[in-house]
Amino acid sequence: MINIILMAHGNLADEILKTAGGISGLDVSGVHVFSTCCGNDCAVISRQIEKIFSESADGTLVLSDIFGGSAANVPLQASKGRHDVAILAGLNLSMLLSALQHRANMKIAELTDKVEVDGKRSVINVVQALKGQY
Repeated sequence: MINIILMAHGNLADEILKTAGGISGLDVSGVHVFSTCCGNDCAVISRQIEKIFSESADGTLVLSDIFGGSAANVPLQASKGRHDVAILAGLNLSMLLSALQHRANMKIAELTDKVEVDGKRSVINVVQALKGQY
């Protein structure tokens, strides 16, 4: 099964994992959470995720909260030379639910594409979508 790493600022990674597990009942084992703020040492986090990468037989999907920040940059540096790691920025609940639901039956590249599409599909202008219905 593909491992998942959630990289985010503050408590976002912990809370989104709790929420996803709570509302879906999906298996959240093999999901690792890291916070890249509040004095956390990025070098320590990098070593921890390098270990996860090396122990993941089926690959690792990293979901980070924002592109260009340490939550995406730290795993990017740690994944140099690896072909079994994918990193997507823009973490949202739909992305995590999709990853949890499909990680056991997809390869890393296929899962990455699916999670990216599902994450983008979940961003909806609600007022426009329901215009005239309320």
